[in-house]
Amino acid sequence: MIIPLLLILMIIGTLIITASALSSLLSLYFEIRYWRSRKKVNRLTNNGNYPWVTVIMPMRGLDQNLRSNVISVLDQDYPGRRSYIFVLDSDDDPAYGIIKDLIKEFNVDASILINRGGGRSKGEALAFALSRAGSDVVVFVDSDALVHRHWLRNLVSSLVNGSGAATTYRFYVPLRRLGLGSLLRASFNMIGITAMQNPVARFTWGWLYGYLEMDIG
Repeated sequence: MIIPLLLILMIIGTLIITASALSSLLSLYFEIRYWRSRKKVNRLTNNGNYPWVTVIMPMRGLDQNLRSNVISVLDQDYPGRRSYIFVLDSDDDPAYGIIKDLIKEFNVDASILINRGGGRSKGEALAFALSRAGSDVVVFVDSDALVHRHWLRNLVSSLVNGSGAATTYRFYVPLRRLGLGSLLRASFNMIGITAMQNPVARFTWGWLYGYLEMDIG
């Protein structure tokens, strides 16, 4: 009885690894096709027309690596005007003090909104902040995202040169050590990228995304 069970587990494990490898290869294929077909036009670099951007981050509790995540969002190489809105349910939230200190440390145009009268969903928090944003571009980002320093510039460049909406996608980064579980999770995560690079299945969804609120010329 033990041998057949082990055999079944081995077969299942092999199928999972094979499926994850195939999904990664398929995603890589679509990624290469996408970047080869993309027109290399960058209006922002050519004319310096960087729009005013508001970055909205809903928060609740202490995400893993929260301080580093928020720092990566605040410390952006973006030449245009930037504003930040952090939305919490209460000023008793443990993230409140961290955000307050970081805003002071980086001396950025930022505000902390307490959504006391609203509901408890992320969508309601985003809508609450969105009603107070007056910029040309609005960008949503989650508090568990660690972004690179040119993230905002690249996102807005694609947004202005594209169809009015732009999104980036997440990659799972192991914070301690790289293991089989992290590799499998990252591989299956690539399935979403495959869908986005296919014109038939493409949709605007991601951990980090923005949209153009008005014509910036």
